[in-house]
Amino acid sequence: MTELIPTSHDAMPVVWTDFGSGLQLELGNGPGGSFGVFDRDDQGAEFVESTVRAIVDGHVTEVFGPDRSRVEVTYLDGSTFHHTGYDGFLAGIPRWGWRDRGRKVSYPPYR
Repeated sequence: MTELIPTSHDAMPVVWTDFGSGLQLELGNGPGGSFGVFDRDDQGAEFVESTVRAIVDGHVTEVFGPDRSRVEVTYLDGSTFHHTGYDGFLAGIPRWGWRDRGRKVSYPPYR
């Protein structure tokens, strides 16, 4: 398991775990914190590496809603990837428009 510790205390936390056959990427401060498990092949390693680099460079935002959060990472080529996580009593209830009304945090770079 690798946990990056930024010099900026406001930067987004990121942890990745190498299971031998897979890589798990965890990031964010809300229920949307896990990007999932990826195959430990060239494509999976490339995804984890480019995602971590984008986070370290401060190209990541998170929107918080009731028992949910959405993390969005912007890569060097301008493409984006997002993940919405849910946890808690209100997680199963649809909340249309929560991403527009929720608290949005743009995380700074690690240095």
